[in-house]
Amino acid sequence: MIEIKSDKIIAGVDPKLGARLSHLSYGPDSANLLYNHCFEESVNTWHHGGIPLLFPFAGRVYDQGARGQYRAGGQCFKMPIHGFVHNQPFKVIKHQQNSVTLQFLDNETTNAIYPWRFRLTMAWTVSDDSVKWKVHVQNRGCLLPEKTDMPFSLGLHPYFATYDLPFLTLQTHAIKKQEVTKEGLGGEITSLETPVIDVKNPEFHNLILRDFIDPTTILANHRYTIRMYSPKSKVYVLWSSNIDQFFCLEPWMGLPDAIHNHYGLYRLPLSEGFTWEGRLSFTAT
Repeated sequence: MIEIKSDKIIAGVDPKLGARLSHLSYGPDSANLLYNHCFEESVNTWHHGGIPLLFPFAGRVYDQGARGQYRAGGQCFKMPIHGFVHNQPFKVIKHQQNSVTLQFLDNETTNAIYPWRFRLTMAWTVSDDSVKWKVHVQNRGCLLPEKTDMPFSLGLHPYFATYDLPFLTLQTHAIKKQEVTKEGLGGEITSLETPVIDVKNPEFHNLILRDFIDPTTILANHRYTIRMYSPKSKVYVLWSSNIDQFFCLEPWMGLPDAIHNHYGLYRLPLSEGFTWEGRLSFTAT
């Protein structure tokens, strides 16, 4: 674990588990604001907890009804839910008191399921009242015969702990909501009738918010508010399988299965780079 800190914020980043933010405390209270569930170093396991990075695709992919598969260059490839970097070891490139930058390069294992060569850089920075993330993707080449641009749709999966101090409300500037189907895909789109959501309401424990007037979304409780700002995210996914333990507010560039529906999919030309960034800002109440 690598610690970064400011006067008010202490954060821990785990290079062995996908450069995820594993610990986050704000103000005089040293309690971890993030839910963490017994992390194990296994590349075949999705770990519930922290703030993992989702690459190359957030959510599930489906190829003609086959879950966990996608098609590129006329070939079919397997892809785990939320991609494959969340459990991969990252190399620490730079570490200062208030920031850390980590990097992951493609390898033979990733090339077998994602036929592009890439450099993925993840940077976390803390200030007195915020945590900023900055993800940079560089296309280093295509292994397919037709040498296509590199497709991806990034996301983060923050697990906010609710067992110590539950969140009460979520305020959003989204004007529409989209159901999540039993397959984990985007379903029916309807109007969001209220900008203030009761976090305890099960209706909002597996839902997509979209079509934002403003990309800022606010989680609040009796002690502080968290403002999430992610301007390049077309959707925020709300999810919880145990609201007494955690609530997830997830900024994603696009929908699940973006490789096929193209909503929020980015195609990066050879040798070019793409940056996706945002922040969590804290205010005491």
